[in-house]
Amino acid sequence: MNNYDVAEQLRQFADLLEIKGESNFRVTAYRRGAEIIGHLPEPVAELVAEGRLTDVEGIGSGLAAAVRELVETGRYSAMEEVLGEVPSTLLTLLGIPGVGPKSVGRFYREMGITNLPQLEVAARAGQLRTLKGFGPKQEARILEGIAFLNRRTNRLSIGTALPVAERIAAALAERLGARVEVVGSVRRCCETVGNVDLLAAVPDTGAIASALGDAPFVTDVELADPAFVVAALQVGATLRVVAGDPAHFGTELVRWTGNRDHVARLAELAGGDLPSMATEEEVYRSLGLSWVPPALREARGEIVAAEHHALPPLVTVGDLKGDLHLHSQWSDGRATIAQLAEAARARGYEYLSISDHSGGLAIARG
Repeated sequence: MNNYDVAEQLRQFADLLEIKGESNFRVTAYRRGAEIIGHLPEPVAELVAEGRLTDVEGIGSGLAAAVRELVETGRYSAMEEVLGEVPSTLLTLLGIPGVGPKSVGRFYREMGITNLPQLEVAARAGQLRTLKGFGPKQEARILEGIAFLNRRTNRLSIGTALPVAERIAAALAERLGARVEVVGSVRRCCETVGNVDLLAAVPDTGAIASALGDAPFVTDVELADPAFVVAALQVGATLRVVAGDPAHFGTELVRWTGNRDHVARLAELAGGDLPSMATEEEVYRSLGLSWVPPALREARGEIVAAEHHALPPLVTVGDLKGDLHLHSQWSDGRATIAQLAEAARARGYEYLSISDHSGGLAIARG
């Protein structure tokens, strides 16, 4: 198992423990462990093999034993025991926006709900409001969340898809010795995406299929033809890697980034097909346009704006003035409040808001 797999297993185990009603201390320990493993700069398998896992700050002997079992066997016996006590289908309910493990645990223990259809039926029947703390507004929000979840079935959030795409692209570029770029809806930073697309500056797909064999997140290379290679990803999406002519890579980058209507409009301006250029900037310049950032390529007036060189500026990390939602070690975060403040100052932030959980905090009422 790689770092991503181990972190995901630890997160799922923490969710199951919370659904089951285990202590907050144990739940938080596994969540924090997942966060640590997910951000390790080196493969967790190497740390296990070299006996250095407990050298990592925040990983004690108990958590190290769990990680070791996952890495060496691909399974975790403690999770299997919990799954013998609570249905695994409860985890699907966590995909509903605003529904956390505590609520899922209550749905299960107090109402016997084990899956999404049962929860939807109960909400539509007004049965959830019989639970303490749930009323008509909460039921309505849950129904809205279920509808949202149904609409985005088999789609990934950009927060999941983009880092996965970037890691695979970097690995492929190293193996192929060629430029590999993220394209499609991921490059356009759409809120959710149906698949992950990459463009490799190679003449054909011959080398791509073999290079994908041990690439991160790739589970199976399913199809190869002269134009592209398709593979399955651990995150539940499909990967497509397209071979693009290195001499006209800019044109291929525009074409495969999309969206379809944006590219079609560019082709119309060009008189039928995109001009063959080495860079994207040259493609747009040859058509009398400013270069259009990928996030704006949705055929929503950006081409007219590019004709008048009046594209709006995009928000960047440098525009951020502060952060309004952080957790410290006071509850389930990894840093102290002082460390968070120092990091904020180093980033030039003007403000910071700590949003620690306060379930155990006694509040005096006057």
